[in-house]
Parts: sequence; structure tokens; C-alpha cells
Amino acid sequence: MPEVLINPQVDSSLNTFSYLDGIVYPDKPELEEFLKTHQEDVPLIQYACNVAINVFQGSAQLSLEVKQDPESLHIMLLLMVRQEHYSEDLDEIRNKIKTIRRICTSSGFIDADDFLVMADGQPPLEL
Repeated sequence: MPEVLINPQVDSSLNTFSYLDGIVYPDKPELEEFLKTHQEDVPLIQYACNVAINVFQGSAQLSLEVKQDPESLHIMLLLMVRQEHYSEDLDEIRNKIKTIRRICTSSGFIDADDFLVMADGQPPLEL
């Protein structure tokens, strides 16, 4: 299991995540607003981001994005995994995402209803 650190000073700003190299934030104001209303999920989000960085080891772009489900209108935070070139077998990415979920669950961090790790098959965002 990769070594995973959690920033001990949890707050609702992106400063909480400043120690995590390798995560991009396409819409910082929207993300900060989400974190303000979901402060209880910040340790889980930090942990999952750090696990993802260790699992993907620079082979994918990792971004935190706030999205609204078009059917339920539920707002959630996604840790998106994107690559420039996807292998023909997307099972490798799915397995890595399952590894992230398994590590987070086995470490006492259960999945929050408002936070998901997923890949959409798209290339990395241009920021």
C-alpha cells in the first residue's frame, strides 16, 4: 500500500490541498464553495487524491471537478482521471480506480455520497 499523508490543517480552502502535487483545479471558486459546504469530506478527499497520485504516478491528469447530476440535480465532487492516450484496454484504468477505492475503504475512509473517483475517457484538460 502506498504511503499516504493527510494535511493536518483541514480547512475549506484549496490551501488544504497545496501539498498535493499533481492535482489540477479547473474551477477553483466552485471547488472552494463545495469544500465549504462539505468540510466533513475534506479528509476523505485529501486521502483519495494522495492515493490517486501514488497509484497513477504521473501517468494521468488528476483533477478535482464539481459537477451536477443532470437527472437528480445532486452536486458532487469528482476526482477525474484523464490520459493523453488511452490503451485499448480501459480495464487498467478501472482497476487503478478500484484500487484507490479499496485503499480508501480499507483505511477507514468510506466513500462519501458527494465524492467519486472516475475516468471519462477524455484527454487531459487544457488549463
